[in-house]
Amino acid sequence: MPLKGLAGKTVIVTGAGQGIGEAALERLLAEDCRVVAADLKPDGLQRHAGNDRVITVEADISQPDDCA
Repeated sequence: MPLKGLAGKTVIVTGAGQGIGEAALERLLAEDCRVVAADLKPDGLQRHAGNDRVITVEADISQPDDCA
């Protein structure tokens, strides 16, 4: 089922390096979104580093400085 109205939007996904976060990232890319993919560990984000619709960020969203 397509996600209506998301094509061309930019979405932030936390925990994007594995599990549910990575599944969300993949689904959003399939829906033609641009994604800012954040995770504590950059290893899982490396798979998406070459995609021009993905910006990877190593961040701990529980830390205000990382969110800034």
